[in-house]
Amino acid sequence: MTVYVFLYLLMILGSVFIYKISKAKNKARNVAIFCSIAVISVIAFRHPSMGIDLHYGKNQGYLFSYGEISEFSWTRIFNQSYLNFERGYVVFNKILSYFFTNVQFLLIACALISLIPICVFLYKNSRFMVMSIIVYMSLPTFVFVYSGLRQAIAIGICYIAISFAYKKKLVLFLLTVVLAISFHKTSILFLVAFPLMNIKFKQIYRWMSLGVLAVVFIFRTQIYMFAISLFGKTTKPDNNGSYMFFLALVVIYILCFIYSDYTRKNEGFLNLLFVACLIQAMGGVQNTVVRAAYYFIPVVAVLIPNVIMRVKNSFERAVIGAGAIAAFSTYGFYVIYSTSWSMSYPYHFFWEVI
Repeated sequence: MTVYVFLYLLMILGSVFIYKISKAKNKARNVAIFCSIAVISVIAFRHPSMGIDLHYGKNQGYLFSYGEISEFSWTRIFNQSYLNFERGYVVFNKILSYFFTNVQFLLIACALISLIPICVFLYKNSRFMVMSIIVYMSLPTFVFVYSGLRQAIAIGICYIAISFAYKKKLVLFLLTVVLAISFHKTSILFLVAFPLMNIKFKQIYRWMSLGVLAVVFIFRTQIYMFAISLFGKTTKPDNNGSYMFFLALVVIYILCFIYSDYTRKNEGFLNLLFVACLIQAMGGVQNTVVRAAYYFIPVVAVLIPNVIMRVKNSFERAVIGAGAIAAFSTYGFYVIYSTSWSMSYPYHFFWEVI
């Protein structure tokens, strides 16, 4: 875990140093840039063996496909499907291969496109960037970047679209989501972000929404079976019994709607978090369902710091903030260590021989 320990310490201590030496108007921006570069570098310069869907050294997976796509003609790309890959991702691979054929550059490009929009989103909306990055790194959406290249890019693009939703720029929002869909079709779910970012609910309705979550959780198997029948799918439930992350999201949702400042933006983020809770409620029925929640979970990394920064007493705010950073850092280490499919631990740089 040495690399990750160093990363956390670098962000925490480095951001303090940068904050002190920067001009007042540039402090937040410089800290955001520093933390973003640190996180993106860890993902971009990892060894190609890290990520189960990359299938390092095999004749399948994202790495092998990158080499195959580089040999395709444009006629082949636009007239024939390739595996289950969406057209946008195939075109992206083809364009990238004109510049670099080494698979490491695929990983670098994917890291940049997946994470820069998330980091910009955090910078523009969080009142405590360092905490936001640390919270984000404890979420499953972070380790997902190691393996799920197509969907990770789609999620990143959706967090460009979210600003258009807030500004009520429908055409730009739709075009951006369509681009995301061209990388992973599940991002069509993010269309709900446009109305949700512009609806405010009274707190009484937030409390009532917990009843909806309870109903969905109780009847999660029936809801799941009905949903897959609508889409003509045959995926059977695996009944994995997972529910702890659902409960954690619900607790976060409750705390955030109690202590939120109720601005239109934070209300929109709460609505997206509610959708994440709804989807996560069915995670115990079929493990792959939770991937749909990944589009909505990153708002947690904004809501939590924003709530903590509303604490008026400076000492209490500092203690709560330090406790939150310690807690989410600890959980982040656990997620990195225990998520087998991401292969995020042990960490290896791309130049290492393993």
